Parts: sequence; structure tokens; C-alpha cells
Amino acid sequence: MDRSKWEYKKLGEVATFLNGYAFKPENWSKHGLKIIRIQNLTDETAPYNRYDGEIDSKYIVRNGDLLISWSATLGAFLWNNDDALLNQHIFKTIFDKSDINKYYLKYCVISKLEEMAKKTHGVTMRHITKKDFDSTIIPCPSLSDQQRIVAELDCLNEMIALKQEQLKEFDKLAQSIFYDMFGDPLKTSKWDKVKLCDVCKTSSGGTPTSSNASYYENGNIGWLRSGDITTHIWKNNAFITEAGMANSSAKLFPINTVVVAMYGATVGQVGILHIETTTNQAVCGIYPNEHFNPIYLCYHFICIKPQLIKSAIGGAQPNISQAVIKKLDIPLPPLALQQQFAEKIQAIEAQKELVKQSIAETQHLLDSRMDYYFD
Repeated sequence: MDRSKWEYKKLGEVATFLNGYAFKPENWSKHGLKIIRIQNLTDETAPYNRYDGEIDSKYIVRNGDLLISWSATLGAFLWNNDDALLNQHIFKTIFDKSDINKYYLKYCVISKLEEMAKKTHGVTMRHITKKDFDSTIIPCPSLSDQQRIVAELDCLNEMIALKQEQLKEFDKLAQSIFYDMFGDPLKTSKWDKVKLCDVCKTSSGGTPTSSNASYYENGNIGWLRSGDITTHIWKNNAFITEAGMANSSAKLFPINTVVVAMYGATVGQVGILHIETTTNQAVCGIYPNEHFNPIYLCYHFICIKPQLIKSAIGGAQPNISQAVIKKLDIPLPPLALQQQFAEKIQAIEAQKELVKQSIAETQHLLDSRMDYYFD
């Protein structure tokens, strides 16, 4: 593959990028074609608005179309669904100017997202202008070279996807072991149930009373927010200073504290602390003690998450109170059985770490190949 023979062109020279239609809320309907908004590209579970009126056919998106979001979230996506309608802030790619592989063009755009992000404008909704987008330079090798590049990058992405599915299977296995050993906690238990507050101390955290960026610079105390609780075995990725902690009502939770997100998008999510950590007020910490193995308690909360979410109040920002968590009835199986379960989970987590390491290595290789082809 001789890169010295490659041409370089502006995006606007290789294809036409059509912006979507500015649908208004009064245009929405319960019937008709789906309207593709940016959230429908970034989250496959996001609900769709619909439109059943007359519209220019150029705004119809077909299966396989390459879509590029240029406002709020920058990204390139292949539409893999039935016919739908294109909303504003998204380009539909029309291949009418040159012979370019659409999968190759998708990788080109992805490789330029960081560069495009530096050119965005606006405050409430950052966006790249059509002029800046169209003038972005990309390499244009021969079609045969494009196909070889796509095949290589697709292979690496598929490897990562398979390993990510493997992680999901490990999580399913862990939950299945819990059900086999302890039954469904939302149903009748063969063990006596206790109220959490009768056997465990709980607390929530606090946020510094003044907003001071220096509280979080070069901090050495673990700092956890509810939105950070995204994995069951949680490790700190943010820190706060002693001055910041002193300026809040936050407590220092010990290792093996079980933490539950009480507010926002991660409400009901649970994890276990591996270092001493303080939290904001949106997190409930359940202190370790002699009654519960933290891994058993964590998986109990994983299994009752639907119940917790159901008890949440609020719309855009659902929340559960510490009082609700403290009053939960929890089965108390023998500690030895809890420990047996914990050992099985620790073995699974060890296997997951190997898979995660493999994902990181494959991602590093993918990133380096992207840099080689597109920088």
C-alpha cells in the first residue's frame, strides 16, 4: 500500500452532506415515520418522535445510509433500520461526487472528530459549521486500498465487540450464580429477612459548600459521584483535597463499603469501594460489618435494582432516598455461604480483568492504525 500515491481531498469534494429537516414539536405525531434525532443514534433505547405529513423525499433515510451528527455530539453512524426521517443537526451523506467507500468514509470522519471538535462554535449547543466540516481534509487512496483499510479496521472493531460481549456473559454468569445460591430476592426467601438499618450503618456524602476548582486539583482522597457508579467493582478515577472534604459534610467511607447511586441516570446502580473514598450527597454508603459479605450485598442490590427504580420519584432526575434504602428487607443467609459466593465472583472478576486488558490492547492497536491511515 503506497501512501505516497494517495490523494487528499476536502470532505465537501468527495460527497454531499445534506442537513436534516427542522421538525418542530407541533409536527410530531403518534404515527408515521420515525424522526432520527441525535439521541437515537447514540442510544438505541431512546424513544422516537414520528411524523405523518408530506415531506421532500431527500429527507428520507434508508437502511445503510451514512449519517453524521454535527451538533452537540459529533459522530458518524450507519443507519441500520427501516426508512425514517432526518432531523436537523444531522447530515445524510450523498455519494454523488467521487468513488469512495462509505465504510471508509465513516472511518475518515471518526478519525477527524477530535479535529472538528476544536472548531465547534456555540455555548448551549456546540456545533461545527458546514463550511468547516466540508473543508476538513481526508486521505483518498484507491478503492482497493480503501477496502483493505476497512477490512483491517472492521476486524479490530469486531474483536473488541466480541470481547465486550464476553464481559456481558460473565456478568450474566455472576447473576445466575447468585440466583442459584440464594434465589430471587424479589420473591420468598428461605432465610430470615432483616431491615438494612437494623444490621448496617448507612450514610450519604456531601458536596463542598463553595465551588472551588482547587478542591479537586492534585487531591489524594477518593471522590465519588452518583454518575461514576457504572461498574460493580468500582475503583476511583477522581479525587478531592483535604480542604475540599473539610468544606463539605462528606464522610470518608472505608474499603468494601457498598455504594448505591440515589439520583439521576445511574439511580439504583451499585458498586464496592476498593480504596477509602468520600462521596457527594447523591450516593448512599453501606458500611461493611460482620453480617454481610460486601460482594453478596452488592449483588443483592443488583438483583433488586428494578424494585429500587420503581420506588424512585421525580421525572427528569429520578431519585431514591437513603430512608428507602435503610428500610429495605434483606435476606440474611449464613456468612459462610456468602463467602463461597464471593469467591466465585472474585474468580469471574479475575477473568474479566484479563478480557478488559485484551480489549485495551486491541483498542490501542486500532487507535494506532487509525492514526497511521488518517493522520
